[in-house]
Amino acid sequence: MVSKGLKTAVADAKTVNQDQRQKDTIALNFSIVVKPYINDDEKGILLVSFEKELEKLVIFKKLDEVFKYYQIVFIPSWTGLYSPALIQLSLRARGNVYVLPVHASERPLVGKLGKQFIPLPFNAASWINEEFFNTSDADRDIPCLIVANFGSFKRHFLLFKALRKISPQIHATCVGIPHGNRTVSSLKEEARHYGVLDRVTFVENPSQVELMGYFRRARVFCGLSYREGSFIAVAEALLSGTPVVLFRNSYIGTKELVKPENGRLVDSVSELGATIESYQNRANYDEIKADAIRKVSASANILRLNQILKKAHTDRGSFWSKDVIPFYSMRLSFFYKDPNDRLQLTKDYQRLKSFGLTIPRHANVRPAENRASCV
Repeated sequence: MVSKGLKTAVADAKTVNQDQRQKDTIALNFSIVVKPYINDDEKGILLVSFEKELEKLVIFKKLDEVFKYYQIVFIPSWTGLYSPALIQLSLRARGNVYVLPVHASERPLVGKLGKQFIPLPFNAASWINEEFFNTSDADRDIPCLIVANFGSFKRHFLLFKALRKISPQIHATCVGIPHGNRTVSSLKEEARHYGVLDRVTFVENPSQVELMGYFRRARVFCGLSYREGSFIAVAEALLSGTPVVLFRNSYIGTKELVKPENGRLVDSVSELGATIESYQNRANYDEIKADAIRKVSASANILRLNQILKKAHTDRGSFWSKDVIPFYSMRLSFFYKDPNDRLQLTKDYQRLKSFGLTIPRHANVRPAENRASCV
């Protein structure tokens, strides 16, 4: 049974689809082809992330042509499954659309968009390249770490409040990038307000190598948002062997990864401070990392993805001869684990280009940019 609200949204989307002028050409920025087209019985797979990118796809004039050759995998970027773009896609879909909701609780809602819409048990934080973090641990000399943009919704001020109430020997490191009109100066002013400016180190826009070092050096990672999307940095922390602290009432996609063995869910600023103190002498970093590699890493999830998709194909009598090409995400973009794998997909990118759809990042074979994912 489709809810009244969803029926209304679908009706609105029909009107929008009729009124919107379709585009002859589009360029998708956060997308990647992860399986080549083999034949009509074994179509390729085009992965698209972010609602803004999906908005481009749903007004693409030759979307029907895309569906003749490719299934779509869509990764929402934020809490709240039924975005206008996804509802619009439900009216234009001519093939399978696999959706990776931010929250497990949203997966049962995917099928309400239509029988071609299929949920998958992953989200945006499921594609972290564990090899970036698979080096020997540095000294754990950062008592507390936050990796997040400088937006107000990241709630850095809660850490500053907590620092006031715990040992003055405990310092924090805040790593991130500006968000809107909030810069590192905004955070410094907040830290000054709470009287802990001298106990906080601020790092803006580090390289990926530098970021990995911060994760590995941290004794505990704090995610203080109340509501957001998958929060990829949580997965990155766990893959570094760093325990994670989140608020119990937060609505964050990766909160389900936090267990007593690798972190803590807290209910107050006082409990946050006490938990930060308790992790100053913790030493199970290797166990946390090993468990995350088995359950959180891109390599593990690519295997699960192939198993799920292969079973879905064979269950309906289709043949599966080619697995998904290993990929990973970094700073919201997607890359092949082996850049040379792009050569296997030359015909696919050429085909999409002939339709008018380009993916600039993968127009040519090239290595990934070495930047951080402080979002």
